[in-house]
Amino acid sequence: MTTKVWKFTDWFRKSNLSYPCIKDALLKVQIIKATESSKYAMVRTGFRGQVNFTKNEISLPNDPAQVGKVRTVQCLHVNNPFGEMDLSMKKVLDERRAGLLWQEIQAAAERSQPIMGRVLNAVNGGFAVGVGGYVAFLPT
Repeated sequence: MTTKVWKFTDWFRKSNLSYPCIKDALLKVQIIKATESSKYAMVRTGFRGQVNFTKNEISLPNDPAQVGKVRTVQCLHVNNPFGEMDLSMKKVLDERRAGLLWQEIQAAAERSQPIMGRVLNAVNGGFAVGVGGYVAFLPT
């Protein structure tokens, strides 16, 4: 039985110490495997090999997961307890949706148009109103 002798440079390259601080950073990943028969897709990160997603997680509305597509994801953990990189598209999609909603609100304000919402409940001095999935305050 032979044992592998690690050089310091090999060890350093494979450890978290050599990675830039990418926790919570946005990364561009490329889909490298997505078959019709499987419900999983594999992406290449450029850092720690490949990461598996379900196709629903990595698909966008009107843009299904296909080999070669590039997606923007957030790095939750560089090294989880299983030794894998944790990535998520949820925060990226939420921020994109919030940005689009805010643009619509600003455009309506510039045109002096009312913004449609749903009154949720009464609070001190007004009402809590749901607007596009967010809670806003409507003074009385």
